[in-house]
Amino acid sequence: MFVGKKGLSDIVTNILIILLVLVAVGILWFFIRPVLEKGAGGVSGIEQCLVVDVKARGCANNDGLNPENLTVMVERGVGEGDLKKINFILIKANGDSVVLPVASTLAVYGSQTFTFVEGVGSPPTTYPLPPGITSVDEIAKVNVAAVVGEQERECKALNLPVTCT
Repeated sequence: MFVGKKGLSDIVTNILIILLVLVAVGILWFFIRPVLEKGAGGVSGIEQCLVVDVKARGCANNDGLNPENLTVMVERGVGEGDLKKINFILIKANGDSVVLPVASTLAVYGSQTFTFVEGVGSPPTTYPLPPGITSVDEIAKVNVAAVVGEQERECKALNLPVTCT
């Protein structure tokens, strides 16, 4: 029935494989190209989140002088991003957390101590505790995250929280 008939030659098979690969690359390029062309502009501010480095260096509650105070030492590392605010992530002993945004002009390689008080604060020297926390004794750990750019993009906390003593 198939006497004298031959299958596809190796050359034809290789050409078909190459064509299939080119079609697959073309389909992928169709979906990937718009993402690459937008770059970081497609996710506004994300590039600044990658360069602004803020970290909590220390946390003390009930410092002896003012038992209703919580002081947090924040340090900024390398990175020329446009820091607008610092989100303080106040973590309770049970693991619940509350975020408190605070305006900041912390310079590159600078450090600043932020004081949170029970009751009414007077920024930029002291800040009131956020709703959900009534006493500095409730706060077990603190972490910080940058808020950057004109659209005030909230970055993720890049470091481990510090324990309050």
